[in-house]
Amino acid sequence: MMDEYICKIATIEEMEQNWNYLVEIHPNNNAWKIYKEESIKNMKEKNTIVYYGLLNGTIISEATAFIANTSDTNELVNEHTSYLSAFRTRKEYQGKSYFSKLYKFMEDDLKSRGYTTLVVRSRTM
Repeated sequence: MMDEYICKIATIEEMEQNWNYLVEIHPNNNAWKIYKEESIKNMKEKNTIVYYGLLNGTIISEATAFIANTSDTNELVNEHTSYLSAFRTRKEYQGKSYFSKLYKFMEDDLKSRGYTTLVVRSRTM
C-alpha cells in the first residue's frame, strides 16, 4: 500500500481542497476558517512550506515548516532553523507509518535548502 502513497510540497489549490475538508469536518468551530486563511496566506507569502502525503490522490497527512518568522514562530526561525507544526494524519490512516514517511521527506527537503536545525514546540492542551 505504501507504493500508492506519495509525499510532495503542496500547491495552493491542494491547500484550498484540504482546508475546505478540515473546515467541513469541524462545522461548529470557526477557528478552522481562520487557520485556513492564515495557512494559505503564509504559503503565498513564502513564510511556510506545506507538505502533504497523498494516498491514491487523497491528502491523508500533512506538516508545515515555517521558514520565516511570523506571529506563530516566536522568533524561532532563522536562515538555518525551521519551525515545524501542523502535524496531521486522518484518523483512519494513523499508526500505519504514513506520517513517518512524510516527515522524512520534509526533513530531507529542508536539509537540501540549507536548514540544519528543526524545532518542534509542544503546546499544553
